[in-house]
Amino acid sequence: MGTLVATASAHVATQSATVPAELVGIAEQGSVVYGLFDDFKVKPMGAFPALTAGASLVDVRAPTDRTGNEYAGFIASNGHALISGYTRFTAGYPGNVAVVQVDAGVQYVNAPGNFTAAGFSEGFVVNGTGLGTLSRTALFALNTTDGGISQLAEIDAGTKADGGAVGANSGFTAVTGSQVLLLGYFSGADFDNSVYAAPPLLYTPAVQSALPFALERAALVAKGDDIVGVSGFGNDALIVHGSYQTSGTYDAYTTKIERVPLTLGSLGVTVGAPVTLFTSADECTSVLFTTPSGSDVLVGIKDKNGRRVVRLTP
Repeated sequence: MGTLVATASAHVATQSATVPAELVGIAEQGSVVYGLFDDFKVKPMGAFPALTAGASLVDVRAPTDRTGNEYAGFIASNGHALISGYTRFTAGYPGNVAVVQVDAGVQYVNAPGNFTAAGFSEGFVVNGTGLGTLSRTALFALNTTDGGISQLAEIDAGTKADGGAVGANSGFTAVTGSQVLLLGYFSGADFDNSVYAAPPLLYTPAVQSALPFALERAALVAKGDDIVGVSGFGNDALIVHGSYQTSGTYDAYTTKIERVPLTLGSLGVTVGAPVTLFTSADECTSVLFTTPSGSDVLVGIKDKNGRRVVRLTP
């Protein structure tokens, strides 16, 4: 784990995999790991820890957008399909999400300002400024069963005319093993990322009715200006803290990794006290990405020795 120092609560599997610098993120579907690369291609990589990029499945950019003026930063799975997304560096950050059936092609869906996404039982949650014909800073549901698109959750409902929080921007999105959605946004007012835990009891009616719920009805998991990554870790949440160097190459670095216990009950989610798994006193190591792997989590690490993926276990 580079210069990240493990506490007694951290369990690192002995297996690890060296990965190329071009790898942006990974998602596991079945026993196969799929990678998103910096050329916008999704490629199968085999089963961890024997990760080797295979032939490209798809370019996540729609054919008309392949100009080199795009950014793509995430890939996720709902167990049946993959999702990735990109935005263009023009006004309004237009872009698409790409829903990838590994054996049946790709569907591009209009999604300006998309930042993260996560798969859940009904399809995908997209965190951005629009999806399909919908337009506002919010969390959206893309139902892969019937193709429906709806707003899933409102961010700080009522503080702006369009139902969004003042200065709100897209945030982190993840899912736990118990299908609790980890939904967040970045506030331009206080420069904090907030992450909430929404149980199926809260979000399923919104999926079925297309009437969004207020995100603040969910349980607050974490809030701070140093949150740089969120993932499910079994039935709990994994929160990565860090920042960016203020000179030189301005690289990202990680200061702490926490596991936040989540207990799903009949009335909602109870959030436990964060448990520190790793800390670092320097700026030499960064967590590139995290993705669930059964009850474990796969973590991408970058340090002076290169890039690799390691497995954390409960």
